[in-house]
Amino acid sequence: MAAFPTVLTAFVLVLAHLCDAQQSIITMNPPTGWLTLPTNGTGRPVEVTCAPPSGANVFVSVMSIRRVLHRNQAHQDLAGAARSSSDPNGSVEDKSRDNVDKSEVAGSIQENFIKFTIPQADCRDAAMYTCEVIYAEGTEGFTATNSQNLTVTVEPGQLSMTPEPRLNEYQYNASVLLRCIGPVGTVDDDTQVEWIWDYQESGGFFWTPVTTADTLEDSQPIPPGNCAVNQVNTLQLYVLPVDSGRTYRCHVRVIRGGSSVPYENLAAEYRIVSVLQGASKADVGAIVGGVIGALVVIVIVVILVYFLVIRKRRNARTEEVDPSKPADEREPYPYPSNNADVTYTKSNRFRDVSTLDFLPLLHMEPFIQMPPSFSMLFVMISFASYSDLTHSDGICSKIKPATWAIAMAGKNPMELEREEAE
Repeated sequence: MAAFPTVLTAFVLVLAHLCDAQQSIITMNPPTGWLTLPTNGTGRPVEVTCAPPSGANVFVSVMSIRRVLHRNQAHQDLAGAARSSSDPNGSVEDKSRDNVDKSEVAGSIQENFIKFTIPQADCRDAAMYTCEVIYAEGTEGFTATNSQNLTVTVEPGQLSMTPEPRLNEYQYNASVLLRCIGPVGTVDDDTQVEWIWDYQESGGFFWTPVTTADTLEDSQPIPPGNCAVNQVNTLQLYVLPVDSGRTYRCHVRVIRGGSSVPYENLAAEYRIVSVLQGASKADVGAIVGGVIGALVVIVIVVILVYFLVIRKRRNARTEEVDPSKPADEREPYPYPSNNADVTYTKSNRFRDVSTLDFLPLLHMEPFIQMPPSFSMLFVMISFASYSDLTHSDGICSKIKPATWAIAMAGKNPMELEREEAE
């Protein structure tokens, strides 16, 4: 007799597959089949109830609840009940011990329902749940099934922003990297996350979108069993004075099921206090230092040239005086006492134009009366000509004609004397 229920059950199964049946009744809590978890991923309860078709006077032999996971399409048995000689009421049995950490079952075939409960459901429990009922009505057997989808999502969380570098005052056109990080919720084929950057002027009320492209730097899932991810999004700025007092912020918009939901209340913000005008203090200091250094070098060069000219002039004066002659026979330098009635003696200092020594001319009154700029040019060219007396192949030999032309332009009396002699 014990084998009779088993034979009857097998017979009902065969008939069920051969005959049309009504749908079983499956109910789920949450009713919409959409489970939304908080940002921290803490699970919430999910209940799945399975019952025979309504209004039918049937003899139910088997009831079961199973699911197909979204993430890997795995088939899992969760709960089941079957009548037998030892259990004519068909008590429910939990079959999910290998698939669900904690679960609860209730009901029986005698009570016309079975229920499977997940106290702390998370993203791993997103699946298509199916209720199956095998029953007989009169002499015919049927299998009734019905399914409901459970979607699990996680909402975005509070974001945070880190500026690199963080300063109270930025230099003109300084590079500032704004890095925004935080949980952005679920990201899958049905859910996308869009990052938004905008700014608000100091004392303003409206936010202006930032046209500069932002960069998604990183995206990491939040373990364990959580379908949410942490993301890092960056915005590169080169701040200008118009950025002084501006507040930059980042936030996300979740696009799911054709709808877009902004989460501005979870935005992160950073205010740029001040940006310097124009060049930085460091740049101004470098410019001023360079100018002062250049002036110091010029002054040193002028002083060196001046002392070299004086020394050369003194050496030339010593060479012109022959100490072996009596003082009254020495040929005097043509130093005029005044500008009137000046007489000059003819000297043998004039050789050819290419070897003319102009150093004695430096002591003459007409040279002193030259303009300062012309006098300095005369000093430098004369010194170059004198130095070239012992270096006839030097570069100074190339400017002797120019020196002679300058001397002529200066109306030097010694030149006039030589012209008269010729």
